[in-house]
Amino acid sequence: MLIDPLNGQSIKLSQKVEIGVNDNLQFSIIKDLKTDKNGDVFITDLKAVKVFKFSRENKLLSQTGRIGKGPGEFLRGPSTLAVYKNDIIVIDLSTAKIAQVFNTKDLKYKTTLYNIWPAHYAALTGKYQLLLNYHNYINETYLHVYNLNSDSLFSVPLSNLTKYPRLNKFQIFFLHRSDQIILVYLYYNRIDILNENFEVIERLKIPNLPSRSQVYKPKSAKKIISHFSGKKAKIIERASYFPEYTIFKGSAIGPKGNVFLQTGTVKEIGQRLTYVINQKGNIISTFKLPFNEELVDIDKQGYLYTIKDSRNKAYQYKINYSGFSDTARF
Repeated sequence: MLIDPLNGQSIKLSQKVEIGVNDNLQFSIIKDLKTDKNGDVFITDLKAVKVFKFSRENKLLSQTGRIGKGPGEFLRGPSTLAVYKNDIIVIDLSTAKIAQVFNTKDLKYKTTLYNIWPAHYAALTGKYQLLLNYHNYINETYLHVYNLNSDSLFSVPLSNLTKYPRLNKFQIFFLHRSDQIILVYLYYNRIDILNENFEVIERLKIPNLPSRSQVYKPKSAKKIISHFSGKKAKIIERASYFPEYTIFKGSAIGPKGNVFLQTGTVKEIGQRLTYVINQKGNIISTFKLPFNEELVDIDKQGYLYTIKDSRNKAYQYKINYSGFSDTARF
């Protein structure tokens, strides 16, 4: 389905606030930021090995985390987050394939999950299925589904992607009101909507953007590939191609059910626009974010959150709507 623009609706951002500044807190390497149903903000800092909880009013409420092998500890550091109801799942960036589960109220440790590889993105469904995006150097890309109730893992293959695994990275959102999954591909002009059976029910794209990023292979790749042979050499060959630019750098679901899509370093655009898609799959507005910030989340009260590209600062904005209806697609 091609998305066409509509007129008469606009979005403006105001009240920019740097998170943590009221508590003289300086982040080192922010890996993820998520909000919960109450509007509280959770941030993982890899270098500090901390998970922070802030109120919407930018007050530090709680923090946890340290290096170790015990309950609630991290072997390397906290990275990707998934939040639903009273649970926050924090994936360890180590290769130990573990994730820690905390209570959102006070960040108290609840349990440890196993067999979970470090993931680029994650989301938690109403059935307590943890949706994950991570890659092995293989031809296909999968949506990985970890069932927290039965401690089981299965993978859903995704179709119509290239043979280059580094291009197949996507952000994941779960819409609890409709039990739908939204996949936003970073290096494709593609947004997939899946039902609860993981079937693609709609595929969207933005007009006037390329279908996907071009790829390039560094000069050093040839030397690396020469150390392998047979099937493994072919796998390393495919993995040695890198995307030239991002189509969508950041995305989020708005409080009215609109999907926000922030374009990346697309040559055809020349600037980083954020598109807003309404319930009919149409572009209802565009606006600009600072070029060096990445859109990461929007809470139910209409506050938008970004992370600076240097990963050491996070910001909060108030979204001001003009001409929008109260109904939403999702």
